[in-house]
Amino acid sequence: MPNEAWASLVMLAAALGILYWASRNVFAPLNLVIALDFLPVFVGCFIVGQLDQRGYHLGFLVASGVLCAALGAGSGRWWLRHNPKRDLAAFRAKKVDSVLVSNSMFTFATSTVLVLAIVIVVLFFLRVGIPLLSQTVFIAKVQAAREGGYLSVRFMRYYLPLLLLIYAVGYRAKIKPNKLLIGCTAVFILIAFTLFGYRSYVLNYLLLPFVLLQAYQRVSKRTLQLLGIGALVSAAAITAQAYQTSSFRSLWDILSERLFVRVVAGGLAPVVYGLVPNGGILRGKGFWMDVPAALSRIGIGPPNLPNFAQYLGGYTGGRDEIAWQTSASLVGEAYANFGFWGIVVIMFLFGLLVQWLYVRTLRGSKDALFFPLRIYFQLSLLIAAGGPFVFIMIDSIGSILLFAALFVFLYIFWSLPMGGPRFRSILTARGSQSGLTLPQKSG
Repeated sequence: MPNEAWASLVMLAAALGILYWASRNVFAPLNLVIALDFLPVFVGCFIVGQLDQRGYHLGFLVASGVLCAALGAGSGRWWLRHNPKRDLAAFRAKKVDSVLVSNSMFTFATSTVLVLAIVIVVLFFLRVGIPLLSQTVFIAKVQAAREGGYLSVRFMRYYLPLLLLIYAVGYRAKIKPNKLLIGCTAVFILIAFTLFGYRSYVLNYLLLPFVLLQAYQRVSKRTLQLLGIGALVSAAAITAQAYQTSSFRSLWDILSERLFVRVVAGGLAPVVYGLVPNGGILRGKGFWMDVPAALSRIGIGPPNLPNFAQYLGGYTGGRDEIAWQTSASLVGEAYANFGFWGIVVIMFLFGLLVQWLYVRTLRGSKDALFFPLRIYFQLSLLIAAGGPFVFIMIDSIGSILLFAALFVFLYIFWSLPMGGPRFRSILTARGSQSGLTLPQKSG
């Protein structure tokens, strides 16, 4: 191997050591980002490098980005004076509570959103059909997403898994999570995602939220195992139907190529050896491209504007930009927009941001609504790191805010006949039973 390859291995090893020191938590958000988004790409670079020496240079770029992200996390630990063991133990000792005081009204709100989501998802399939049963699954799923409407897809992709996470966290210590309800909801989500034909949905929005939850509170191994098996079976079933194959070897080849090689050969390499040399550094235009693209999905501006991943898919394959996209990961997007120093700065800031969110979550309240929302925001960062970054973050932030608004509205709505909603202010005096009482001034 060339010296650049050995240097990238040394940088990666240093990065992993810093990451462990920064959190002492295998499931910490940034550790999951590195393990799930960047390590597979790094391995893919070495696979490509065996055929083309330029792959080792791509591995060097990825390792540089991972090291900078780790340095950002380490800086965050120092800046926030984070004590990993103490902060994690203190958070796990907290009881689940909520600013939404009424247990029964909270339950009514969750139940209403659950019923509404199930009805919307069922109507979605009745209206657009089942993409998995189509002969062109990957094209049919994109068409179904277009025809199904913005809210229908959000209820399926975001809101049902969010409800599952809220149920799993549980509202207050005296209300135990209903295992049967959690199980039925998980099965419904698994079936819906499978019929929709999106492998990434099953892994990213059903399995990963619970893996990320493990960073903050203990999740039973049985739950993670069942979700993991379900996600893998679903991904394999979608792949088998889409490629019309039942051979285990063929399925493994397709999935491993998607996991390790696709981002490198279809995204990172075209950026480094095609897009930038031929067109120059984009100077932020690649990130900005995601903004009008995200707005176009909700009817603001021209319809179906391409995000950066779709633009790159059209650039590399000459295909329909809306129907086909390819990811270059955050490392590739940083390089496309600002070159090598873009990787250094952006990945450092990314690591610092994720570490800051992790520590602030540990030091915050274990609110039955807003704690799961914080987890989902961090999940969005994990998914967005695979690209297109800005597009996914705008979509995720908007969807999370809409869910929070809907949930609080339903909580207020159901509370009106019972004398009005009750809230607990974060400034409530200790021992006060009133929802909005502020602490008394001394003296």
